Amino acid sequence: MSAAGNNNNKNSNAPPLPIGELNVLSTSTPKGYQTALNRYDEFVKKQNELFAENGVNTVYPKFNDLTEVYVCGEVLANGSMLSSTPPIAPVLSQFSQYLFEEKKSDGDPLAPLVQVQYLSGVKSVLFKKFKPLAYTGDSPQWYEELYRGLNLRATALAIKRGAKVTKKHVGLVRKTLLAMLLYLVKHSDNGYEERAVIAMLYHAVGRGSEVAATTWESAEWDDDKQFLLFDWGEIKTGQQYIMTLHPNADSEDGWLLCSIHSIACNLICGSTVYKASASAEEAGMNFMFNNYFGMADGGAASKVSRIIQKCRDGGVEDLPEDFTGHGLRVAAADEMMFNVHLPFFAAIARGGWDCKADTLLFYYLTQKLHVAAAGKALAGWANPNVKVHAPTLEAIYNDKNRGAIDAFCHELFQHSSISQLLDTTLKGFRSRMVASLLMYYANVKKELGRDSAIIRSMYAACVESDLEIRDLDFYGKQIKKRFQVDNALNLAASSSDNIETIMEKAFHEVQKIGLDTLDEVKVMHGKVSHIKEEVDDMKGLLEDIHARLPPRSPSSSPERKRAKVASAPPPNPQAVARKPDSIQPAGWGGFLARSQKQQTKADAIDWKDLGNWDTKTLLIRCLKNNENFESEHFLRGKLEVGSSGTTRRGRARNVLRHVKLAAEAMDASNMIYFYPRFVPKKDDEEERKAYFTAIEVNAARWAIAVKDQYFNRLKVHDNIPDDGPDFLKHKKSQSNQKMSITALGAKLEKKMD
Repeated sequence: MSAAGNNNNKNSNAPPLPIGELNVLSTSTPKGYQTALNRYDEFVKKQNELFAENGVNTVYPKFNDLTEVYVCGEVLANGSMLSSTPPIAPVLSQFSQYLFEEKKSDGDPLAPLVQVQYLSGVKSVLFKKFKPLAYTGDSPQWYEELYRGLNLRATALAIKRGAKVTKKHVGLVRKTLLAMLLYLVKHSDNGYEERAVIAMLYHAVGRGSEVAATTWESAEWDDDKQFLLFDWGEIKTGQQYIMTLHPNADSEDGWLLCSIHSIACNLICGSTVYKASASAEEAGMNFMFNNYFGMADGGAASKVSRIIQKCRDGGVEDLPEDFTGHGLRVAAADEMMFNVHLPFFAAIARGGWDCKADTLLFYYLTQKLHVAAAGKALAGWANPNVKVHAPTLEAIYNDKNRGAIDAFCHELFQHSSISQLLDTTLKGFRSRMVASLLMYYANVKKELGRDSAIIRSMYAACVESDLEIRDLDFYGKQIKKRFQVDNALNLAASSSDNIETIMEKAFHEVQKIGLDTLDEVKVMHGKVSHIKEEVDDMKGLLEDIHARLPPRSPSSSPERKRAKVASAPPPNPQAVARKPDSIQPAGWGGFLARSQKQQTKADAIDWKDLGNWDTKTLLIRCLKNNENFESEHFLRGKLEVGSSGTTRRGRARNVLRHVKLAAEAMDASNMIYFYPRFVPKKDDEEERKAYFTAIEVNAARWAIAVKDQYFNRLKVHDNIPDDGPDFLKHKKSQSNQKMSITALGAKLEKKMD
């Protein structure tokens, strides 16, 4: 029983145990020591067996049975040993020979580093247990000779066998890192969280275990410096320091490694399961990666290693076979040290490394400044000493859309575990995350597809906030332009440029963006002018029609006037257009041709036959012809007047309503497939094709769900048991149910009391 346990046991009459010594070791160190002691006891057992076989009357005690006299010999009054070489020295020498000759399960010797670790582990515990051994220092001469001798022989043998002498962690190039992240978001079930973890470890120059202890409560958005600031703790070394995250310099393909974008995707699409804190001190804390918190020692690091192995098994090219989670620190270190504008002490500060030099310089450096500079280098910025501006929603805000965009921000993150923090203390960071999502919207949609979790979540947020989905691409372009202009000075820089060259490149970059914007304005102006011309043409046509109406007699009575007007049908615009002597307004021919083409296409559909259509056909034709089933004008003019037309309209409306509910039950973002306003524009052929393909693939599944729901309700209503003839008859009717609008609509019209 522990001392604490004994002190707290009020029912025990035993005196409390004294407070023990503080264990100053890392949590992983005692495990290593125990492994080394186990090896020592294995050596003792084997050596004693050999003594017995050869008739030697000697028995070595196991480690826990060692005594001070056996280990140190005679100890003087001042605590020193009589002999400079203790009696345990030859035993440790034999232990070293045992390690040198020991073989692994595959028949190869132990690695040189493993051998000396076992020896040093036993020595550390031995010196701590028997103080006289360390009277003259922690590494007396006899031990140094033994350690160097074992290391020399083991290393020489490894080199002779062609084996690897040291296990140096290997890094990887940025291209391979991007390939890993893309594989995860495309093929892994928990890819958004795994991508965020790998990106975080890279940017924070961290170990796998360190993502487990990072909390949102320590985070804040620095609007002046434009970065996310939070506490980063190294559990292994027992130190904590500040960490910063910055937007990626690449506004096109940089989304994969962008720390802000990856965190946003994880908050929206990652696991929403909240893992309660393990202690009262941690109660109410929100950890950045809930699934990594509270794991056993080494659990988080092992989980990161499994992510890397998943990428390797998935065929990610150029991923080194011996690359581990620690290799992310190597890759980050290489990236920082090869940036010529970054001082080396900034890289040391971000990596949390000790600077073993006779200097107090690090006590006087502004840590946040240099940690942030190194963070910008990792984010791909050429000159990390220049301020970086994050993407901003100010690029798209106006008086009309501000409310809708703010609602869009709230809807995106309302289901995350930190939604309250994002609505309050981290609201500034939330807007930057949304700006990042919009800036990379087109790139992500192209790479992952419109059915990816993050794109569907953005669509669902649009629906709830009354934001037009078709505007997302435009918003993304505007944010990207503002981002490029704000950071033109840094984006134009390279490692070899002087300040004059950088300024000139920045000017040309801004000029290019301005010219591109001017071209877009010209195109928009042309479209507006074209619309204005068509409106003028319509006005001219109406005036021409009005001029051809028969004149009214001044002496006619009001009743007669109304009778004449009612009896005289208005001129047919097509007939007017065909008359050789008629004068057509300029440009009217093109407008009339387009109107006739659209009308002919609509007339080609026999809407009276919609009762025989399936759900897919009805839904697609309604969307393409701008028919909203929730509108009071639904199918007006397309069905015959009378009870038959009313019945068809009602059944079509009812079927679409139930199918929509079934689709939303499967995925809330399916709402976009039922309203014409979400149909992509015709000039975006790829987007439009993907939209209607999704309907063709899923419409039958949605309709079957509606049918099954009806028959499940019918089963409950008629109290049909799961066995017997009534159940079999019920299931047969369910399987034979026709899926036409008339058949399905008729079933849905039936009321169940």
